[in-house]
Amino acid sequence: MADKRDFRGRFASDKGKRRRKPKLIVDHNYANVFLCDGDDCKRKKCPSSLHMTLPQKVNKNGWKVGRRLIELNVLLLHLKSCRKCMLGPVPLMYNNIVGELQKGLGGYLYVVCQNPDCSHINRVPYGKTHHIKNKGVPCFVINTKLGAAMIDSLGGAEKVNNLLAVLNLKAIHPKNLKLMETRAGEAIQEVSRESCKNAAKEAFEKEMSDIARQETEQAHEQMVGEIDDLGVCPLPGESPSLQLRLQARPVIECETDSDVEKDSVQSEVNDPVPGPQNESSVMTSTPQNVLQSLLHTERISRLSAIRFAKQSPKLKSRKRLEKKFPCRTRTGMSSSCDTAWQKKGFDSLTSHTFFMTTNKAGRRKKVIKTIVGHRHCGKCKWWKRNRQGQKVRTHYCVKNHTGSARSMEAASGLKGVRELFSEGTPIEYLEGDGDNTLIARLKSDLNISLKKRFDKNHVVKNVTGTLYKMKSALKLSDNVISHIKKCLSYAFSKNQGDKIGMVENIRALIPHQFADHTLCHGRFCGYKRRPSEKYVHRSLPYMTPLHDSNLRTKLQAVFDTVAANAHSYVDLGSSQQCESANRRVSLRAPKSHYYGDTKSLDYRVEATAACINEGRHYLSQFSQLHGHSHTQSHKKRTQT
Repeated sequence: MADKRDFRGRFASDKGKRRRKPKLIVDHNYANVFLCDGDDCKRKKCPSSLHMTLPQKVNKNGWKVGRRLIELNVLLLHLKSCRKCMLGPVPLMYNNIVGELQKGLGGYLYVVCQNPDCSHINRVPYGKTHHIKNKGVPCFVINTKLGAAMIDSLGGAEKVNNLLAVLNLKAIHPKNLKLMETRAGEAIQEVSRESCKNAAKEAFEKEMSDIARQETEQAHEQMVGEIDDLGVCPLPGESPSLQLRLQARPVIECETDSDVEKDSVQSEVNDPVPGPQNESSVMTSTPQNVLQSLLHTERISRLSAIRFAKQSPKLKSRKRLEKKFPCRTRTGMSSSCDTAWQKKGFDSLTSHTFFMTTNKAGRRKKVIKTIVGHRHCGKCKWWKRNRQGQKVRTHYCVKNHTGSARSMEAASGLKGVRELFSEGTPIEYLEGDGDNTLIARLKSDLNISLKKRFDKNHVVKNVTGTLYKMKSALKLSDNVISHIKKCLSYAFSKNQGDKIGMVENIRALIPHQFADHTLCHGRFCGYKRRPSEKYVHRSLPYMTPLHDSNLRTKLQAVFDTVAANAHSYVDLGSSQQCESANRRVSLRAPKSHYYGDTKSLDYRVEATAACINEGRHYLSQFSQLHGHSHTQSHKKRTQT
C-alpha cells in the first residue's frame, strides 16, 4: 500500500500522531442545568428523562415516529405556562419531550418544565377535547368526528384503518373505533329525530291549513244572498224567512265612532221617541216613518255600545275573529311509506322503513319517521355460542322483531304510525305499494282506519310484469310492451279524480292499438281529434297497428281487470321519495356488508334521514351539539 501524501505532495506518516478528542465543557446548560451520570446517578429526584416516572401506557419514543393531526392553537395554549409553577412559556424542544400518550387521532405530549426548581412534567393535549358526561376523562373532538365520518361516508373499521395506513397515521383498534362510532351515532340520532319531528309537525300544519282553506272556499261558493254592507250571508241550510229578514234589514255606514255619537245625539233632539202616546201615529205611519224609527233604534244601540266601551278601561282593543279555521273533513295528513331490506329476497335479518311527506306538504319531501327492524342481536348470539348456560351480560339488545322478514314491513309500519299518532301528527292517507298487510294490521291492532293511495309506478310495473310473463307465449316484443306501459301511465296521469274518464280510457287502450277507435274519445285519441288525417302509431313497430286477434283477446283480458279496479287508481300517490331514501341508505350501509348485529345500521339510517331533511348541514348541527367549532371550509362544505 502506497504511503499517504500531504496536500503539498510530500510523503507523510501519521504513526504515533493520534488526535485527542476535545473535552466537552458545558458553559451554560439551558436544557437541564445539570449533568446526569446515567446508570450511576444517585440523585433522589433526578429530572432526567432516564429516571422520570411516567404512566404505564406512555411511549417515550413513540412521538418520533409517524404523523400527527395537531391543532396549533390548542397546543400553544397549553404551553403558555407550567401547571405547577405557573411560569412560562414552556418551550417545546426535542430534549424536553419525554413521552406521548396517543388516543386515537388525538393524544398528549409530556413536556418537562425548564424551571430548575420545578421540573414538572406537563401533559399537553394537541387537540380539542369535550366531555360526554360531567365527570370522567374527556374525549378528543377529532375522534368523535372520525366516528361521524365512519357513519356518513367511510364505513367500518377495516376501511378506516386502510385509510390511516395510506396517510402514515397510527392504526386504531376496531373496538376503539366502535366506541367512537357509538358516541357520534347517539348525537346524530338525536339531531335526526329532532329534524323528523319538526318536519312532521310542519307538514301536518301546512296540509291541514290548505284543506281548511279549500273548505272555506267551497263554503263561500255555496253561500247565496250575501249582504254587501254587512259582509255576511245566511248559511245554505237556513230557512227562507231568515234569509228574507236579513236581506230586508237596512244598514247605515258611519266613518267613525264620533260620527255615530253625533248622529245619535242629533236624533235624540230632533226625532221623538216612539211611545204609547204616538201609538196611533205609528200604526198609521208611512214606510218613510218606519225607516226613521229603525234608524233611530240602530243609532241608540251603537251609542250605548260606544259608552260601554269608554266605561270599561280594561277593554283596550277589540278582538277580531280568528282568520284560521280548523279543518272539518280531515283529521290526519298524507304520508308515503316504503320498506327496504338489507339482503335481497325475504330472508334478510334487517329492514328499514321510511315515512316521508308528499306533494301536499310542499315541493321538498322530508322524512318524518324512520323505523329499523332487527331479527338478531350480535351480542346475544355471541353469548349463546361461546358462553352456553351463562346469563347474558346486560347490554342494549337491538332485536325488535320475531317472525319472518316479509312480516317486518307491516310491523315497522304499525310501529311508525303509532308513534306519529302519539306525537300529535296523525296520518289519514298512506301512499305506497299494495303488497303488504299494513292497513289490515292497523285496523285490527290499533283500530285505525287509514285510506290507501297506491303508488302509480308500482301499479304500472305490476301490469307490465304481467305482460312480460306473457311475452314468450304471445310473441310480444319489448317495444310493444314499452308502448303499452307508456299509454297506461298517461291514462293514470290524465284521469286523476275522474273515475268515468279512467274507465273509458283503460277500456279503449287495447282496441286503440289494433286500429279500433270505437271506444276512443278525442281527449286521448288523435284519430278522433283529426279524423280527416291518416293516424300513425309512432311507437309501435313499423308505425302500424297490431293485427293478431289472439293477442288482442289476451291483452284485453288483462286490461279488463285493470278497468274493474279503476276506482282504486283515481287517486294515486307516489312513494318514489322513499325509494330514493332507500338508495341513499345503501351508500352508507352497502348490501354487501352486514351492519345489523349492532346499532350501526340504525345510525346510518338516521344519518340518511338527517341528510335528506337538513342537507350536509346536519353535520354542523351534530358538531354544535357537543360545542365543536367549525372552519370556514367546513361550513362551506356542509352547506352544499
